[in-house]
Amino acid sequence: MIEKKINEFLEYLEIERNRSRKTLENYHRYLSDFLKWAQSRGVKNASDITQEVVRQYRLALNRKEIFGGGTLKRVTQNYYIIALRGFLRYLSKRGVETLSADEVELSRQEERKVDFLEPDEVKRLIAALGGPHLNGARDKAIVTTLFSTGLRVSELASLNREDI
Repeated sequence: MIEKKINEFLEYLEIERNRSRKTLENYHRYLSDFLKWAQSRGVKNASDITQEVVRQYRLALNRKEIFGGGTLKRVTQNYYIIALRGFLRYLSKRGVETLSADEVELSRQEERKVDFLEPDEVKRLIAALGGPHLNGARDKAIVTTLFSTGLRVSELASLNREDI
């Protein structure tokens, strides 16, 4: 039953919430991981998802080993929990009895320190790019566009000539 509800949730995100394909892929991966873990512990229905189940899942995420060694970072663990909370919220809106999403808290994580470039550093960076070849002109155009527009790299990469 949970698997069917996860698929309905992903369709809801795609159609009604207009989420990006990448968001859908990530939510599918996160919720599939939860489903696999939960089913191995006897969770069959949405009503079986309790505070204790979520606590045990968070513990499993914290101990989960990743490719290349190490464990999941706290921010990545929160992505899994955010997807789970969204799923629980969806179930609640559909009248399915389950744990309230409000009862699932995210882990505290360290504040990210953001370093900004000074204007003269940006000028030096752009001046260092370029050169006699076409690749240099391309690189200079890319960096100039990023700094002057505030676009994300993924947004810039998906631009078409017609968009400019």
